[in-house]
Amino acid sequence: MQSTRKIKSDLLTHFRYLVTELYGSGDGFSTTTEWRQKDQHLQGYIDAIIVTGLIDAAELQSIIDEIHLDTFGESRLDRRRRLKSLEQGSAIDDWRSFETPAFERVRKGK
Repeated sequence: MQSTRKIKSDLLTHFRYLVTELYGSGDGFSTTTEWRQKDQHLQGYIDAIIVTGLIDAAELQSIIDEIHLDTFGESRLDRRRRLKSLEQGSAIDDWRSFETPAFERVRKGK
C-alpha cells in the first residue's frame, strides 16, 4: 500500500497538471467548450481531493495562484481587476484626438 505522503504527492502532481492545462486553454473569462470542460473536470478533482482529507483547500488555492502567476504574469486578483476595468470602459477619456484621420496624426508625429 502507498504511503500517505506518496498519495498526496501524486494528487498534487496531477492537480498541477490539470490547472496548467486549464490555464493553457484560457482563463475564467473564456467561454469555449474546451475550457468549460477542463474547468468542470478540475472542480471535480478538487472536490475529490478535499474529501480525502489529505490536502486542504488553502493549499490547493495557493497552487492555483502560483500557476496563474506563472501563466499570465499577474495575480488572479490583479488580472480580474485589470480585465474588469477594460470591460467597464476605455482607458481613453478624451477621444477628440482621434477625430483627425490616422494618416494625418502619423504625419504630425514625424
